[in-house]
This record gives sequence, structure tokens and C-alpha cells, in this order.
Amino acid sequence: MSRPGVVSGSLLVFSLALGSLVAPAVLGGPRDAMNGNVIYEEVMSSLWPFAAAIALMLLVVTSATMAVYLRYSRKLARRRGREMRISLAYRSLVLLIAAFLLALVVVVASVSLADSGGARLPPRGISLR
Repeated sequence: MSRPGVVSGSLLVFSLALGSLVAPAVLGGPRDAMNGNVIYEEVMSSLWPFAAAIALMLLVVTSATMAVYLRYSRKLARRRGREMRISLAYRSLVLLIAAFLLALVVVVASVSLADSGGARLPPRGISLR
């Protein structure tokens, strides 16, 4: 009876802990690195390709975990005789967030593969005049 609440709480803690930077640094020290800290350190040391790869891996793992949870929730709702309906506004919000995250991955990957060593604003060929 309390299983959906436990699973929801676990997913919430999991998703918030993924991007945590301060708590692992304070509690664990420099030798205990979590994904958020590694990504931050790699970006600060201008190792964009490695940071982009770790960020993409983190995005895929998080998306897969949430997809498994959604499937589990729907199966549990069907078993109880209820149909889980997701509103159009919620679906639109999820798609908007996913598109934003995918755009960030594309920008970071393109900057990391560029020969110039970083982002150039405005890009060549585009003038603000």
C-alpha cells in the first residue's frame, strides 16, 4: 500500500542527488567525487569532451530511470483498476525540458569538437551591426 510513495520518494531523492555539488564536496572531500563534481571540474579545466560525455551519460541514466518509474506507476495503476492520465500541459512541459536538455548536449558537444577551443560569440559570419 505504501510502495508507490516509497518509490516516488526514492526517485525524488535520486534526481536531486544527481546534480548536487556542495554536499559531496563538503562531506566527502576531494577524493570522493560524484558526477556533478566531476563535470564541474572538467568544465573548469576546459576538458569539454570528457565533461560532455559524462553529462550525456548522466542524462541518459536519469531519463531511463524515470522512464522505468513511469512504466511501473502505470502498471500499478492498471492493477488497481485506475487509468493513469497525463495531461497535455504536463506532456508539453516534459517535452520542452527534454528539448532544452538535448539542445544543451548538442551545444556542448559541438563546442567540444570545434577547433577553436571554445565558444565564439557571435559565431563567424554573423554580425551584430
